[in-house]
Amino acid sequence: MDSWLARSRQAWKIRWSQISALLGPLLIFVTAPNLERWGPVPMLLGFALGVLSIVLPHLVRCRVCGLQLHTSSEARRQPHFQVNNWITSLQLCPICLDDGWATPESRERWLQSGRAPEKPYWGMDRVALAILAILLMIVSAFMVGEIYRVKP
Repeated sequence: MDSWLARSRQAWKIRWSQISALLGPLLIFVTAPNLERWGPVPMLLGFALGVLSIVLPHLVRCRVCGLQLHTSSEARRQPHFQVNNWITSLQLCPICLDDGWATPESRERWLQSGRAPEKPYWGMDRVALAILAILLMIVSAFMVGEIYRVKP
């Protein structure tokens, strides 16, 4: 039996997230010792794959109620390492009970229920704060690198 994820045609997001989570670090690990020979492109590609592995699961949304499954209140109740398994095993959206097909009947049932959509966990305030924290870590790393750099 197909899962909600497969019926909603979003299974590729989880699949590619898992693939990029394996390939990104592997690419960094293989090319880092030979940076002079390979140049920065493979390393940057590895980092991009790492970012992709984080971003893609957050793009899985219910097409009826708009629930962002990866950061929903239901997903946050799951152990962190089992969230993807929980999402792939879903048969219905936990909020609007859509089966993944997003039929007009499902949409009408959701509108008739009168329930408010769940507010996304990663709103603009949290995204801005995360970007600021990442930038501070990068700047700090460069500053520490400059302090401890060996001078020829």
